[in-house]
Amino acid sequence: MKIPTSRRLHPSTKRTLLFDLQSDPHQQYPLNDRAIERRMIEHLLDLMRRCQAPSEQYARLGLAI
Repeated sequence: MKIPTSRRLHPSTKRTLLFDLQSDPHQQYPLNDRAIERRMIEHLLDLMRRCQAPSEQYARLGLAI
């Protein structure tokens, strides 16, 4: 489903927010670990491929196909 929008985020506001829900259930302290971030991106890409996500979704998330 494609829904047009005029809301755009400034590129500087794009960042990942990963949390360890066991030690930080209130999500107050984001993790800053590139290895974990890369692993989560790989999981996301795998699921997107399995679901045959359209190229627009990859572009929206700033991910390479």
